Amino acid sequence: MKIKSTLSDRIKNVVSCFLILMVCLYLAVSWGNIPDKIPGHYNFAGTVDRWGDKSELLVQLAVMAALFVLMTVLERFPRFWNTGVEITKENKDRIYGLLKHMITSLKLVIVLVFTYITLYSTKAQPLSVWFLPIAVSLLLGTLAYYIRRMFRAK
Repeated sequence: MKIKSTLSDRIKNVVSCFLILMVCLYLAVSWGNIPDKIPGHYNFAGTVDRWGDKSELLVQLAVMAALFVLMTVLERFPRFWNTGVEITKENKDRIYGLLKHMITSLKLVIVLVFTYITLYSTKAQPLSVWFLPIAVSLLLGTLAYYIRRMFRAK
């Protein structure tokens, strides 16, 4: 069963792809200006608690792209989705549509989070103290919003 993409789904996917490409381009263009030692890990307050080689930026990029691709593949197979509600003939299109919106929204949030971390890492700067609360709020808020809508739509 193929779930039709809405305009908002397509926009979120295009913005996500654009950000991934811009991170690739940014790394390629500025590679020579990136310090050899960059933050390899940040603690809860956003301060650097491990330094690593700048090649770790390529790992970050690969993880971001892999998550995007895996979630895009998952988006195409609704029968594998665990909905938490019983799927019936009557609610199938509504529930699967909401789950597709949720997946495209989560992909965008994940790409935004990785983009932010990558940009700050290239400058060897700490993250904002607000980064973690905002990132977690965006992820959990997106999940809560769509799960609530899904249970109302059943």
